[in-house]
Amino acid sequence: MIRRQKDGFTLVELMVALALSGLVIAAVYKTLSSQQRVYTAQEQVVSTQQELRAGMECVVRDLRMAGYNPHSIESTFGISAVAAGSITFATDYDGDGIRNITPPTVKTDPKVELISYVCSSAGLERRENNVAYNQATPSTYGYLLADNVVALDLVYLDSNGAVLALPLTSSTQLAAITAVQITMVVRAGTKEKGFKDTTQYKNQQNTVIFTPATSPDPDEVNRRHRLLTTTVWLRN
Repeated sequence: MIRRQKDGFTLVELMVALALSGLVIAAVYKTLSSQQRVYTAQEQVVSTQQELRAGMECVVRDLRMAGYNPHSIESTFGISAVAAGSITFATDYDGDGIRNITPPTVKTDPKVELISYVCSSAGLERRENNVAYNQATPSTYGYLLADNVVALDLVYLDSNGAVLALPLTSSTQLAAITAVQITMVVRAGTKEKGFKDTTQYKNQQNTVIFTPATSPDPDEVNRRHRLLTTTVWLRN
């Protein structure tokens, strides 16, 4: 009788093959996981930069009109209050010489002309008639422009470009403001595992305005941040 030899794998060979397969799968998973983290990080950076530019554009557009008063009928137009993180001003958007205080109900209605910008715990607010944003009771006056803005820094300059030291409270001091240096810091919407932001974010005067590591939020250091700064020359 002739015996036919049956080829196959030994137990040792199977174990070696399984081990090698496991190493290959682990390497592929690690590569894909790393690429996913990079993609997520880049997506957050893009989203953060878009929010930062949008918020800055709103502030710059309004500030350029601060104090605009072509007819000089009322003396209430101009900057009325300033601080390192906020500014309030009135401007004659419609050029009628009268400060509007009622919010528009239709597109043809004039805008409210007393504007404030503040960085609160909610984010970057655009306030009309000094009414703050309230999520629980939304108002037609208070708007949350960007909820991930963690710092708004304002530096005030005179006509020679020199820094005006705060506080500025008198009408003469406020009238001396010719330009404003605006610096904003925005954070990513979610924290990133394994990431740590140790940067100290500074304004144009090289003053630190935000440090994630010292934020009251313990997760702040695990978020990505972006800074944008510009100088606005006022029309008044």
